[in-house]
Amino acid sequence: GNVDIVIAGTTCVDFSLLNTKKQAYFEGGESTDTFFGMMLYVINHRPPVVLIENVKNAPWRNMQVYFEYAGYTTWLSQRDTKKHYIPHTRERGYLVAFLKPNKKQGERWVLPKSLPREWARRVDELERPATATIDDFLLPAPCCLNRK
Repeated sequence: GNVDIVIAGTTCVDFSLLNTKKQAYFEGGESTDTFFGMMLYVINHRPPVVLIENVKNAPWRNMQVYFEYAGYTTWLSQRDTKKHYIPHTRERGYLVAFLKPNKKQGERWVLPKSLPREWARRVDELERPATATIDDFLLPAPCCLNRK
């Protein structure tokens, strides 16, 4: 396909701390299947940018190796939603991958080496802690409502 960016969140069940029947990283399971399904798409279609989201303790370094082998330069980042104006904590990991030109196939465009770091810097600039607490979004408890 003619796709410029792929944004994916593969399943996290095999990596989740709540899973009591974890499998070894990339040794079968739902998370392995969806990750490699996404990787096959990336390898076959070569989108210039890929952004992956998953739980904080997913095997990020392993994912990074697969992307780099597929011809991408990558950057890993850990984020917490509470630093992005969402009034609760949800820690996640992100991998952004930028396609490097394949000189053997005649691709001559230039990928700036600073691009992954520049992306991370810009995401850092978007951090804005919530100024309202979750209580500001909730209705009063039923015991406190006036009933007629």
